[in-house]
Amino acid sequence: RPDLLHLCLVVFPPFCVFIPCLFPMSVMVKNALICKPGGEDVIEEYKKEKTLTHCTRRQLVNILASHMTESHGRMPSHKYKEKYALGIIALFPSLKDPFSPKGYVSLLLRRYLSCNWN
Repeated sequence: RPDLLHLCLVVFPPFCVFIPCLFPMSVMVKNALICKPGGEDVIEEYKKEKTLTHCTRRQLVNILASHMTESHGRMPSHKYKEKYALGIIALFPSLKDPFSPKGYVSLLLRRYLSCNWN
C-alpha cells in the first residue's frame, strides 16, 4: 500500500541511513528517535513510566520535527505530518487523544480552536 511507504533504517556505524521501504509508521518514528541524540531516552522513559513528562514530550516533538524537515524538506506536507502523528500514537498509545477520531488533534482543528479562543 502506498500509505505505508516510509524510510527504513540501515545502520552503518557511525551513520544511520534511511532508504525507502514498507514499514508501519510506528517503526518510522522509532527509527527516527533511535538515530537522534536523546531519542532513546524518550523511548526508555515511556517503557518505564508508560507515559511521558511534559519535558520529554517536547523533546519527542523537537526530535521528530527535526527528522521530518531533514527527510521531507523545510515545509513538509500535511500527509507527512499526519504520518508522524499516527506513528507517535502507535508507538506511545497513552499519548492518544481519547476525544479525537484519529487519536491526535489535527493542525486545522488546532488553528480553529486558537482563533476562537483569543
